[in-house]
This record gives sequence, structure tokens and C-alpha cells, in this order.
Amino acid sequence: MKNNTTKQEYQNKFYWLYLASFFIILSLPLWAFQPFFFPPEWGKMIAFRVIFSLILLLFLWQAISEKLFWHNIIEKYKNNKKIFWFFGLLILAVILSTIFSKDMLFSLWASPHRSGGAINLLFTILLPFVLFFIIRKEHWEKLWDFEFIIANIVVLFATIQYFDLLPKVFIDYEYRPPSTMSNPILLAIYLLLLIFPLLSFSLKEKSKKAIFYWASLTFFTFGIFISGSRATFIGIFIGAIYFLLFFPKKLFKTKIVISAILLLVLSVILFINFTPKLPSFIEKNEKILTIAKRLSIKNAITDLGETRFSAWKVFLNSSMENPILGWGPENQSIAFDKYYDPSLPYLVGQSKNNWWDRAHNIFLDLAVSYGYAFLAIYIFIFGFLFWKLQKSKKLNEGININYHSIQATFLGYFVALIFGFDSVSTYIILFFIIGYSLYLISENNITEPKNNYQIKFYEKIYKKRKTIFIISVIFCSWFLWQFALKPISINAKIKKYISLDCPQRLKGLENILNQKSFLDSYLRLNYLEEIKNCEKFTSINQEDYVNKGIEALKYSLAKRPNYTRSWILLADFNSTLIAGEQNPETKKNLLTESEQYLKTANNLSPKRPEVFASLAGNYFAYGDYNKMEKASQDCVATDSTLNSCYWYLGLSEILLDKSEQGSKNIETAKQMKYEWENQGKLSQLAIVYMKTKNYKELVPIYETLITIDSKNIQYKINLAIIYKELGEYKKAKEIALEVLGVNPDTKEAVNEFLKTLPY
Repeated sequence: MKNNTTKQEYQNKFYWLYLASFFIILSLPLWAFQPFFFPPEWGKMIAFRVIFSLILLLFLWQAISEKLFWHNIIEKYKNNKKIFWFFGLLILAVILSTIFSKDMLFSLWASPHRSGGAINLLFTILLPFVLFFIIRKEHWEKLWDFEFIIANIVVLFATIQYFDLLPKVFIDYEYRPPSTMSNPILLAIYLLLLIFPLLSFSLKEKSKKAIFYWASLTFFTFGIFISGSRATFIGIFIGAIYFLLFFPKKLFKTKIVISAILLLVLSVILFINFTPKLPSFIEKNEKILTIAKRLSIKNAITDLGETRFSAWKVFLNSSMENPILGWGPENQSIAFDKYYDPSLPYLVGQSKNNWWDRAHNIFLDLAVSYGYAFLAIYIFIFGFLFWKLQKSKKLNEGININYHSIQATFLGYFVALIFGFDSVSTYIILFFIIGYSLYLISENNITEPKNNYQIKFYEKIYKKRKTIFIISVIFCSWFLWQFALKPISINAKIKKYISLDCPQRLKGLENILNQKSFLDSYLRLNYLEEIKNCEKFTSINQEDYVNKGIEALKYSLAKRPNYTRSWILLADFNSTLIAGEQNPETKKNLLTESEQYLKTANNLSPKRPEVFASLAGNYFAYGDYNKMEKASQDCVATDSTLNSCYWYLGLSEILLDKSEQGSKNIETAKQMKYEWENQGKLSQLAIVYMKTKNYKELVPIYETLITIDSKNIQYKINLAIIYKELGEYKKAKEIALEVLGVNPDTKEAVNEFLKTLPY
């Protein structure tokens, strides 16, 4: 193959601007500046969207205004037509999957938590082609060197986090540091994508630069090691075996070294798994012990296997409902909820394992999101590139190790992602590698234009170039403001306000609720979360904040109607209004609304025990304890490991004069780590014991409530009444006088109360 470039390419007056932009894009894995880059991967994607949009705009202008630029693009396309068509089919599959998505808006933009979405994927798919069209031969290695430097800094930050070297600057991650990524899995995948190309440069380089390469290789290995990503360990091991067995050169010493390293790694793993007792220096060092546990085959089978196998079964079943186009980009949670089955192991109870928005398996993630058609094309593209690299390396003896390293990278990457997932940092590097692969396998033999149709088409475009460009600039400006700059500004404000005290926090979030963007649902869910987090503050004006929360939830559901958890949360908020409503008719109407919300949630996820738990809570607020008991029993029958089922079952049984059994179920909920020691749940317990006149149990409850919120006078008033009912008049008087001391306006009521006490 020949990788010749033409004279015209070197005369591109904007070339250095392109090159600088690509350097910035390759530096994005390092970016993690708060508040704009929070979560880090989402901020990186916004930055990539801005930079690459401007690159595309410049690329378009050159294509329609410079004949030689246009001609070079056409010729490169003609000489590599097959791969372009394959990617064209991939883009078509993304577009069709988005059009027929279960939630198109969310499919387009996703949320900051995952930083995915169809638009982001389309941008990254275009990246390798712009790289291929623009980058000159002599600058590919410079781009690689730059990325190796960036990765060294990323690993340096991970090392600082791991050893807690700068506690005032970096958050300490005692065991598995994420560095500038959102989590350690992404850090490991990012380094995996770089380690084999780095190895090829290390083996080829004969100058002093080899020191940098080998040092970086050692540092990257350490970074992967402290990430603790077992899937990446496996991916690198498989990639290394391929690299060794099919090494294109007969370098005996190199093969011996690589073989020795692989055998050493294998020996360490076998030692950890089969030794009766680990050495004391491992047992006494928590950091080393944690890594050793990550290398345990038994733990890996439990953590990676059993948990994810259950989730994979759910995702596999859901993928069969929409096999061609999938559920739409980023809609894995909708698919998972519909086919969620609590009878499967490790998907039940109070753990977070029962809510999945990723399969942690690239093949299932793509099949569920985009359909099996997309998955087949995606795999075929990598297979085609692998095959072309194999053919090309036989014809390029001098640089064939580069081809070989890319093949090992693809292999290791897919093995690792059997148990993992991608994000912005990994996608940027993956598609950069695809661009590099296109350069390696391409035949860039530029000839003079011969196709009259192409010439005439270009002449028509050229005449309208200014109009086309002006329209493109206007569209790009609107696009960047509406879908990049405005959202990142809103998200930065969310991050800023969440760090404030509750009054300022909630007021700040309320002030930006009217700033419309594709973050509308995400913003409101954050607002609702902070209403719950600020329970002590919001309880003062509970009804006001509950109404605000309901309004926010209804707006959020209008944007994202298939999100099961929002319907359940809406019913939970509504139950507070039911509890405080005095008008029987209004109270009944509110209950009917909650039943409808939970019916919708049940339709979206038919086997969710949380639906029954929420229904039980609403019947409790309404006062229908028989239906409350029935809903609680249905909850237990659906999932016997969900602690809230037993909580509401226990409350209902106590209210129905089944105190002994009710107390046992309350205790069961506590033993299952139900979060009951908060204002909301303690208040529920207080209502139950007040209705059943169990004053003895009420004393510690109200004492705890007063500790939680000492400014709530009603808690002290209730406690004084309870002491009176128990005959502890001295304590009743003391509490009543405390109320008077805090609020002099209660003087008349306190005096009346004191008169009822025998002196």
C-alpha cells in the first residue's frame, strides 16, 4: 500500500488550524474542570461537540470553495469506497434507530450521567474521516506522542488520588482511582486503547525517545493495575497473547520478554487464587489486598459473572422485542425495566443492582439501543479493518508492527467490553485509532479529475458556496448555543447550587427551572433529589415544596414519559398531599391520581416491587389499612428481599391489631438496612403508635425527631402530651416549658396544658 500525499494537501492554508484542533480534541480525556466538566465525561463531550462542529464548518467551506480540496476528498473516497459505505450504513442505522426510538428526545441527547446519545455518536463516527482527509503522514506520530503525554498526566492524577498525595486538590480514592474519568473502568479502557500502539512505538524506536515510550508503558501498566478493572486485565492479556503469537517479525528476544511478562502475570494470578494464605505484606496492606481480591477468580465469577449474567438475561430478552432497530439510543433503562425479573439472582433487594441503564456488555448495549442490524454492521467494520490491516502489514515490512498493534488493540478492547462500557474519552481514542487505521490501509493515489458529472456538480455547489456557508454558520451558531453552551452553563449552575446550604440551594435551582434545554428533565430530577436531601429544611413548608416537587415531576415526565422511577416518585410525593388533606373528596381524588401514576409505572415495569411499596405508602396516607396490607403483601410476593415491603407490611399489621406480627416485620425491615431513622419514616412510625395509643414506643421516636430537627416545636408539643399520657407529669411540664421558652406565642396554650397536670 502507498500512503503518498499530494502537493495540494501540503498547501492547505488551514492545515495548522485543523492540526491544533485535533491536538485539543486528543487532550479532552484530561479535562475535568468543575463546575463545567461535571460529570467529567459529559463536559468533555460538550467540548468535543463545540470543537468538532467548528472543524466541520471549516471543512465544509473548503470543500465547496476550493476545487483541489474537494478533488482530494473525492479521490480518497473513491480509493477507499467500501469502508465509507460501511460507515454510511452505520450512520443510517443510528438515524433510523433514533427516529423509531421509544424516547427520541432522550435518545438524541441522553443525560450528563452517561454523556451518550445519537448526536454524540454521530459526531464521533465522523471524526476518523476528517482525520483521514486532513492529517499528513508526518503528523500521525506527533498526534500519538501527544496522546501518550496526555495519558501520562491522566495516570499521574490517578496516582495522586491513589496515594492521597494532594488531599486539598484531589479527592482521595483509597482503592480504585478514576483520575479525570467518571470511574476507574473508563480509565482502564482508555489506557488499554493506548498500550499496544505504545508498545509498537517502543519496539520500533531506536533514539532517546525510546526511553519516554518504555517509561510510559510502565506507567500505563501501573495505571491499569490500580484501576482494578478485571475486564481490562483480561482484555490486555488476550491482546498480548495475540501480539506475541502473531508478531510479524521474527524477534526472538522480544518474544521471550513478552512471554516472560505474561507468565509472570499468570503465575501471580494462580498464586493469589490457590495459596491457602496470602503473605503478610499483602494482608496488612489494604491497597495491595484490594488489588489481590480483584484478581481472585472466585470474586470475579461472583461480581462479573453472577450479577451481570442476570442483567444480561434481562437485556437479551428485551432486545428480542425490537431486534432490528432496538429501543433507541440510551433507552437501555426502558428495556431493562420492562423485562426486569426479581426472581433472577443479584437483581433484587435494596441494592442498586435492580436499576440498570447499561448492560456492561458492549454487544448487548448496542443490540438493545440500536438493534442487531447496527451491531452486525459495527462488528463487521472492525472485522473489515482487522482484515485490511492483516493484508497491509504483509506489504509494509518496515512499519508492519503498527498494523499489528492496532489489531491487538481491537481484540483487547472488545474482550474488555464484554464486561464494560464506553464513554467520551474512550470513544475519542477509539475513533482516532480508526482514523489511523484508515491511513494505514489506504491507497492515496491522487489522479486528475476525469468524471464530468463530479466536475459539473462541484461547479453548481461553487456558485452557491456563500449562501450554503452562511446558512451553515447560522445553523452551527444556533446548534452550539442551544445544544452545547447553554446546557453546559445550566449544568454548571446545578453543580454550583448543590454545593450551597439548603435555602440557597433550592432557591438557586428554582431560579434556573425556567431555562429551557434538553436538560429539563435532568434539572428537575436534581431539584427533586435536593428537596429530599433538605428534608429538615423543607419540612417547615412541606406542602409548598411537595407541590413544587410534583409540578417539577409532571414537567419532567412530559419530557421523559417512559422513566419508571419518576412515576413512582410522583406517587410518593403525592402521598404527602394525601396525608395532609382534610377534605374527603379531594383526598380521594389525590389517591386516585397516585393509583394512576403507579398503574403507569407498573405498565412500564410489571415486576417492580417498588410500585407496590409506593402504593402501600399511599394507602397508609389515605387511611385504608386493609389495602395497605394487601399492597405490602404483593410487594413481598414480588420481591421478598426489598426492605420497604416489610416496613409497610409491619405498619399495616400494627394498625390492624396484629401488633406482634407487625413488630416482627418492622424489625425485619431494620435488619435489612431499611433507612428508617429519618424524619419521614419516624413520623410514619409515630402516626402508627399514636393511633394505637402505644405511648411507650412514641417517647424514643419523638426524642429522635427532636434531635434531628430541634426547631420543630410540634415534636416537643407531642412529646409533652405523650409524657402526660404515660403519667410522667414532671417530664411533661419540663417539655412544655421548653416550648414556651422557644416560642413565647404559645404561652396561653402552654398554660392551659399545665393546668391539666396534677401538681
